[in-house]
Amino acid sequence: VFPKSIRCSVYQQIHKKKLQNLFRSLNMSEVDEIQDPMPLLKEQCEPKCKNLWKDYKACEGRVKRQGVGDCEPWYFDYLHCVDKCVVPKVMKHTV
Repeated sequence: VFPKSIRCSVYQQIHKKKLQNLFRSLNMSEVDEIQDPMPLLKEQCEPKCKNLWKDYKACEGRVKRQGVGDCEPWYFDYLHCVDKCVVPKVMKHTV
């Protein structure tokens, strides 16, 4: 059995080769590196969740003033909102 790092590297090479073949078969230009759509999709979804972000920042301010507390639930509410928006969009980019 090969170490995980070698297996991942081999998998990435095989996956890249398959994608290059796919692009070639579709008469598309070959790409050296495939772009991850997640950062751009998250950026597009952040404005939809701005109220939850404001709630989180308000909580953060209260915690700093009081010196006690935790804003984790507010942060996770925000992340859930962004993820809920991103998932349908990212599924369009899967091969």
